[in-house]
Amino acid sequence: MNATMTFCPPNITFTDIWVNHGMSKCFMDTISIAIISSYLLIFGTIQLWMYQKYGTETTVTLLSRNKLYNVQKFFLYFVPILSIVRIILQGTILDDNKIYGYMILTTVLTIIVYPYSIYILKVERHKLLPSVPPQGHGLVLLGFWTLAFVAENLVFVNIGKLEWWFHLNTYQKINKKRYKQYCA
Repeated sequence: MNATMTFCPPNITFTDIWVNHGMSKCFMDTISIAIISSYLLIFGTIQLWMYQKYGTETTVTLLSRNKLYNVQKFFLYFVPILSIVRIILQGTILDDNKIYGYMILTTVLTIIVYPYSIYILKVERHKLLPSVPPQGHGLVLLGFWTLAFVAENLVFVNIGKLEWWFHLNTYQKINKKRYKQYCA
């Protein structure tokens, strides 16, 4: 049994950017998560350092109870959960039932970066810098969310390419797995 794992699917290398009239999922996932993670880890850490050095705690009475803030935190917690569910489904039900290195990299960085963005969000909400009080989010979080939005919408560049879309091979495959679970 061969226990090695490849970073990209068979017959595709990381340097193959344009494959079969579309962008390689291996290349796009790797580059997009690397850029997003690097951006947030570098500039988010600088922002947190600024808040630690110059920031002052806000009083609880100044913080408004905003339901959209809680919805925003829910979705930021939900993205890493979706990433974990996606890699589990990729390894069990979807496509060729194989997990490649770029999938693990994407999942691990997503699990790290999104909770880090929630921490930055909490610090922005509960500390003030000695300047004009902000009326919204900081530039670092807005840039992070914009990069994440752009990365998720790159799928439309490859709208006609089957590799980018979830597709079940057959329902028989799922029924066989259900039957095995039922018999066990």
